[in-house]
Amino acid sequence: MHRTILSTALIAILLLGLCTGSFFRDSAHARRLERFPGLKKSSSELTHRINRGRGHERVRVIVRPTQGWNSALDEVVESAGGTTTRRFTNLNYRVLTMSANAAMALSSRSDISYVTLDREVRTLGHLTSTTGADAVRHSATSTAGALDGSGIGIAVLDSGIDTNHQVFGSGSAGSRVVASQDFTGENRTDDPYGHGTHVASIAAGNGSFLAANMRVSRQTPTSSTYAS
Repeated sequence: MHRTILSTALIAILLLGLCTGSFFRDSAHARRLERFPGLKKSSSELTHRINRGRGHERVRVIVRPTQGWNSALDEVVESAGGTTTRRFTNLNYRVLTMSANAAMALSSRSDISYVTLDREVRTLGHLTSTTGADAVRHSATSTAGALDGSGIGIAVLDSGIDTNHQVFGSGSAGSRVVASQDFTGENRTDDPYGHGTHVASIAAGNGSFLAANMRVSRQTPTSSTYAS
């Protein structure tokens, strides 16, 4: 009996502790949101910068308005000491340079959808290793010889391949396409759409088509070319 009561009491204490901790965490988060309403519409990097006391530093941010960019937003940016660094022709974004605090304040506006730091895009993780990019970069600076794809087989699952295209020619060895398989039930492996041929030529083409077109483009254009 006593053991059951003790166990029940311990469970109650543990649950109370979990609930209390969750309450304080939620309360602290609510206070932060109340102090900085823009936290819900800004990137974590911008928030961390401000929390580390670096809110006065000028940063580049990408700003996405809820609707189109207008003169009212230009006035807000200017009054906050910010400048427009870049405009995009086909995207409803702006790149601004301003203090981190000003960027956070901007994100709290109802006509702003999101604000994030403008950071350099880099390849991360294992991608450069598994795709062979690291090996290519290494071979380009070493004396071991450049990689040319010899002994490598590539499978392309797409709309088919035009095996008669010149880009797949392999001299006396015939075509670079060694096998084709239909998975659609149409009993055909040619390429009525062209997409599979395009993708396969990027992955395993001999470069002849590109080289031929480069030679044509380097020829001196005639007057009729300009007239057309």
